[in-house]
Amino acid sequence: MPLCRIEYLGDNEEWAFAIYSPATDTYTDSLLHTGTPTGHPTDAFDTAALVHLADYIK
Repeated sequence: MPLCRIEYLGDNEEWAFAIYSPATDTYTDSLLHTGTPTGHPTDAFDTAALVHLADYIK
C-alpha cells in the first residue's frame, strides 16, 4: 500500500516528502507533521501513517 514518497536531498537528516493520494493515484508535495516540507524519513512515515491510518487507530 503506497503511503508516501521520500526523496534524498544529500543529507541523511533532510528528505523531501510527498503524500500519496489513492483517489488520483498520484503523489503531492506536502508538509510533514512537524510543519516543514523536509525532514527525517521517520517524520515522513509518521505523517503518512497519521493521514492514511488515523481512522484505524482507536
